[in-house]
Amino acid sequence: MEKDGYLWSIPVLDGFSFSQATNSSEITLNEMEDSSGRSRRGRKMFTDSLSAAEWSFSTYARPFLAAAGVNEDGTGKANRNTHAQVHAVEEALWAAMAGQNVYNRDGSKFTHPATGGSISSFTAVNADAEGDLYDTDYDAGTYTFNVGSGQNSTGVTYSGAGVNAVVSLVVNASGTATTVTFTEAGQKFFSGEAIVIDGDQLGDSGVRADITITIYAESITQYTATAVDAETSPDGTPAKLVTTPGATPNYADSSAASDRSVINFTDSNRAALSTFNLYFILSDRSAGRLIYKLENAVVNEASLDFDIDGIATVNWSGMAGQIKDVSPGVIT
Repeated sequence: MEKDGYLWSIPVLDGFSFSQATNSSEITLNEMEDSSGRSRRGRKMFTDSLSAAEWSFSTYARPFLAAAGVNEDGTGKANRNTHAQVHAVEEALWAAMAGQNVYNRDGSKFTHPATGGSISSFTAVNADAEGDLYDTDYDAGTYTFNVGSGQNSTGVTYSGAGVNAVVSLVVNASGTATTVTFTEAGQKFFSGEAIVIDGDQLGDSGVRADITITIYAESITQYTATAVDAETSPDGTPAKLVTTPGATPNYADSSAASDRSVINFTDSNRAALSTFNLYFILSDRSAGRLIYKLENAVVNEASLDFDIDGIATVNWSGMAGQIKDVSPGVIT
């Protein structure tokens, strides 16, 4: 798979297929008789265009833990990461299906495109001495704020180009902001941008610490296997869709250490998804092997099958613009 100038090798199971048909028109010939009294009638077929190519294959759902202790060398390889992050063999396909995100080799992750994306995760702290959301006397209740360029609610500071986000804060009877969620993930946000909510908006009296929310826009977010990570998904809970076998993630506490890789579809509401080139290599020999290239491919559907005695399998299908034979020695 070739995307954003990088290559992924994805092992597939038996039963893969790819094909492309043609669109044809039938023209009826009906001529008048000639001087001898004979006429010619018949039909001809003309090929007008190529139909969209169709492809399908299956992969095992195979999360793995990247090797730790090796400095990132700038190649973006999943096993060249100092943080021992969780990855999936098929994660590039998930990223292509989840929106228009592009690959960032420096962080070994898929981030928002040049126009920004939807909020996928965030960290929230206030300005008290401990740098968290606790020990501040807010007034109990649920508070909702609009966030966006020209859309900020009173008390919200955000200066980026993002629009249509809505954040909700819940304060319990003890005056602690216990829950922060994004009920609308918005569009055109960039990772690292900050949203500041005036603490005085969370009550009628007194001076309260402001809350700063740092946002991220990523279709796949890898987390470390050992370090405590406070990032949460927009609904306020860590959505761990891929976990390392044997790990014990804490689904209730976003600040608990856990092994996970989050795949989200918050930025998939687009008229067009990411395109990529798909290569089917039908031999492991360097000479005489067949290589077919599916240009401008997209993922149309993914379904997950699993049973008690089997390995979980993801069934992929999609379309492409054209199939080409790019085997060595083939003139195209």
